Amino acid sequence: VPVAQRVGKEGSGFLVLDYVMKREVLFAFSITLGEMTRRLEETIAFARKREQFGKPIGSYQAVSHKIANMSIEVETARKWLRDTGAKVEERQDASLDLAST
Repeated sequence: VPVAQRVGKEGSGFLVLDYVMKREVLFAFSITLGEMTRRLEETIAFARKREQFGKPIGSYQAVSHKIANMSIEVETARKWLRDTGAKVEERQDASLDLAST
């Protein structure tokens, strides 16, 4: 690669790739988190609207527990993204966190 077209110093390609890929994982996960949040909102709206045996299905314990579990997963994902993003920006080792996605 000609010197004028290099990104970073010679031999630093892996460090540049590592820097970019950590952020790429965070960006991709933020899209997934947005999808999870939207699906949770749609599920809650459906559970309030859909009736079975004269009652909204969200009033049944089995359905409300599934929605509660979905909510916990969304909040856990949000916390992971916030904490891991902070580690990456502070240049702390976030390798294990990023590998766990």
